[in-house]
Amino acid sequence: WKAKKEEEEEEEAESVRDRLRREGSGRDVPACPMCGRQFHLLSTLQEHADECAGRQEANKKKMKKQPVPLRKSKRKREVGEDVRPRKRRAAKKEWAEEWDMLSDRESDERDESDESDVGEARYERGVDAEEKAAQPASRARSYPLKEELLEIPFAPTFRPTPEEWENPYQYINAIRAEAQKAGICKIIPPTALSSTEHYSFDDVVDENKFRFETKRQYIHLLLRRGSCQSFLKCLAEFRKEELGLPLPTELPMIGRTPVNLYVLYRAVNERGGLSQFHNLTVWREVAAVLGLSHCSERDLQELSNIYADFLSTFAASGRGDAALKMCGDQADTVPGLSQDSNGEKDWGFGEGGKHNLRRFRERADRFFHHWFGREQVTLEEIESAFWDIVETGSEPCVVEYGSDLDVVQHGSGFPKDIALSGWNLTHLPTYNGSLFQHLRSHIAGVTIPMMYVGMVFSSFCWHTEDNHLFSINYNHKGAAKLWYGVPGHESLKFEELMRAALPTLFSNEPDLLHKLVTMFSPIELHKKGIHVVRSYQHEGEYVITFPRAYHGGLNAGFNVAEAVNFATEDWLGYGAECVKMYAQVKRASVFSFPELVYDALRSSALRSVHADRLLLKMFKVLREHEGEERDQLVKQGLRKCARWHTDTLPRSLPCSVCEAECFFSTVVCDCAEARGRNACLRHGVQLCSCETLRKVLWMRLTLKQMDEIIERHSEKQKRKALIMV
Repeated sequence: WKAKKEEEEEEEAESVRDRLRREGSGRDVPACPMCGRQFHLLSTLQEHADECAGRQEANKKKMKKQPVPLRKSKRKREVGEDVRPRKRRAAKKEWAEEWDMLSDRESDERDESDESDVGEARYERGVDAEEKAAQPASRARSYPLKEELLEIPFAPTFRPTPEEWENPYQYINAIRAEAQKAGICKIIPPTALSSTEHYSFDDVVDENKFRFETKRQYIHLLLRRGSCQSFLKCLAEFRKEELGLPLPTELPMIGRTPVNLYVLYRAVNERGGLSQFHNLTVWREVAAVLGLSHCSERDLQELSNIYADFLSTFAASGRGDAALKMCGDQADTVPGLSQDSNGEKDWGFGEGGKHNLRRFRERADRFFHHWFGREQVTLEEIESAFWDIVETGSEPCVVEYGSDLDVVQHGSGFPKDIALSGWNLTHLPTYNGSLFQHLRSHIAGVTIPMMYVGMVFSSFCWHTEDNHLFSINYNHKGAAKLWYGVPGHESLKFEELMRAALPTLFSNEPDLLHKLVTMFSPIELHKKGIHVVRSYQHEGEYVITFPRAYHGGLNAGFNVAEAVNFATEDWLGYGAECVKMYAQVKRASVFSFPELVYDALRSSALRSVHADRLLLKMFKVLREHEGEERDQLVKQGLRKCARWHTDTLPRSLPCSVCEAECFFSTVVCDCAEARGRNACLRHGVQLCSCETLRKVLWMRLTLKQMDEIIERHSEKQKRKALIMV
């Protein structure tokens, strides 16, 4: 644009000189090349030309810093008319493009702190605009306390002494019998800790450099999302089969508010179908059901277009009503039901934004004040408000949650230079007394902690830990976390309730309990006779969840927490049952259970007699299963075996049929169908279509070698028992 401007000025000056020549005395009069002014004396012309050049250079510098304002037209402007001259409009467009390029270049040259500010400003204009559009106007909200919530008992709280605090696993084992009855418990560290165990989170973590991405949660859309998932699955299949079109991965929007297609279809269907929609008044009723308040006629027309684009052919085919009938019965069985893909983006939880800790804290605080209109809000009020939003969906509520942030990438909230006894979560998984000492590699989220950055109403739905492990969560900073727990001995009742609520989904997805996490209101669980507890975890407090216990909850405001898994010898029985359960639904374990038992038993690490006894008992169970399954293969015709030599990681191989970890033995075949595949002993025949005679059993240990290990460790335990006596 600048080059074009200079060219136009030069052309204008040349035209002036030509005009002066024509109007002159017939001879060329010297003129200034910049402005065209004529001078009869060359000395005067030279001085003027230098001044003109200086002014033009100054104007160029000024133009770089500030755009040239456009001249307004004096003619009366008609409605919707762009009165700028055509050349001016083109120049304005070219200038705008140049200005955007300069702005991008300047933002790239800023330091890291400024980059964070620029990113946040961009996010405020984009993503935050969606949130603001989805939130009602700021006002002081008042939610009645739910008396049923207050009837739910609190989980047990423990306050260890400084002496008990010294060894975390000894203390956890001491309280396990009482705490495990509730599924979760809270531990408050002793106040009289040594000076090396006191630290400040702000000294460990730089909130300007701690950057992370969030997931967006539509709290008001949690209701009946289980049925929504099934409905959308049917809709996606219909569009693919009949129209050859995929279902978009993003919710359609009215302005900045997402439109739930399941709720839209159901609302139209309840009002007699599209044939009854003769005017926009009925569409306004549908918009109210979707949480779209104060819609303009244009918004209502857009809502009608969304129905026509996504749902009209689905309804006309009859498959829409069939899908609605299949989902409708499930929706009303258990109020407050929601579902979310485990770690995957879906129709209720999508990608959020990129933040640093300071910016996210400011956003979270703004949202809190925006929503409640006051600073003093009790935890009971926040809890009641959350379930009111979830169960009624009366007003839009969009929040963000920074979850599953690997400390290897983002950093831990615990200091590196002090151990903080064994309660530092970066050390706890492999601390003396944990079975994870014997894992040959670290696993993110299991032995490597994860950070969680929350804001008010951000939630973590009902789930059990991978492989039914223990978990421990520490609230580093900020508002409380509200927890709900169902103990392991009640887990079957909990699962039966889910199966009763979602029979069709469970028939289609046998692994539903592990693929999806669910959110029932604890009030409904309490009414159904399931033992459920709650707990408020404040800053500086721990929460422990026990094996097989279902747990979930929400955040009461901005907070930063850290969590990790661990395993004691008392977990072994739960781990063995989990392996069987995972094999039935073809889900892979996060590590090889038989390999862990084998390595722990052979380890020379000091452990209690109780731990030795449980490890040996579990190894005997594994040996018994191994013998039974090898005998069954022989009966089915297998005759070949070979020694399985491998010490490289991973030493276990997952079964190609059921995903179970194969460590002591596996079945292979040299045919093309089974190339690169293997099977556990239970599914060896199903590995390929070849005869069993052709297949080979790879064995790491023979049954005789396993018996020798059992005999050797049995003698060792007897000697240890005699010494203790």
